[in-house]
Amino acid sequence: MDRSFIENNLVAGVYTNNDKYFKKFTDNWKENYQNVELIYNVQAGKINENMERLRHKFIATGKRYWLFMDEDILFTRNDVIETCIKYMKKNDLDLITTYQTTDYELASKLDPRISINLPFEYITWSAGYFMLVDSKKCGLVPFDLNLPTTHGNLSDLAYCLDIIEQADALIGIAPTMIYHADCGYSPKVTTPFKITNKNTPKVNANVRKFLKNLNESQYYGNRQIEIVFLGNGEIDENETIGGHYLKCKHPNIYKEIVARHHYNLVHTNKKDNFTFTKDKNSI
Repeated sequence: MDRSFIENNLVAGVYTNNDKYFKKFTDNWKENYQNVELIYNVQAGKINENMERLRHKFIATGKRYWLFMDEDILFTRNDVIETCIKYMKKNDLDLITTYQTTDYELASKLDPRISINLPFEYITWSAGYFMLVDSKKCGLVPFDLNLPTTHGNLSDLAYCLDIIEQADALIGIAPTMIYHADCGYSPKVTTPFKITNKNTPKVNANVRKFLKNLNESQYYGNRQIEIVFLGNGEIDENETIGGHYLKCKHPNIYKEIVARHHYNLVHTNKKDNFTFTKDKNSI
């Protein structure tokens, strides 16, 4: 794909409330996409608020393709966006994302074009680190400003649910990759918490306390709340309350969308050098 197509038809933007990664990101952007319009939106506010502000700035440019990005990603090749546009058009998608890795060296060395581990896939939702949107198809759908999460967590999932329900959107992941430091607000769960006979009394006490402190409005007319636990056994209040809100807002599709992997993560460690965490039966 000719670079001029990207320059004339795409606007990219970063949504953030601080400038911690500004120089690193903009230097990387200039190296790979020098003449492609970039809006680096630094403004106080929650994630969903800043993404909605960015959407309005995208609208003002008149360009068709909108790229929402986290501040802590980096490109290790200069054809990522071209690959995404190619697969978006080929598969008639409303939104497309990329694979990610938290290992910069791996991202630099791996060539996705010859890796059988990076296929194109239809997916049910995309994480917000890289969301390329065709505005002609779903550009009128706003980000949900009513999300009851502390920092606007789950904005990406909420947006995907909204465009699926309101615009009958198709979402996919392109066979290319970016580096992602993944320094977001959401806690990382390395080992799922297991409820045992020994910890059941403590778990029950924590759940009772959590439910007692819930405002009646946070039940959204449905008192069957699924509790989400962190790896240490504490309740993840954002995931629990936010997830319940989305389940009540999208009762017909929530279970189907959330039950499947939203994107695939490529990572490495000393033990296995290359691990591709994808359940082939899940998509």
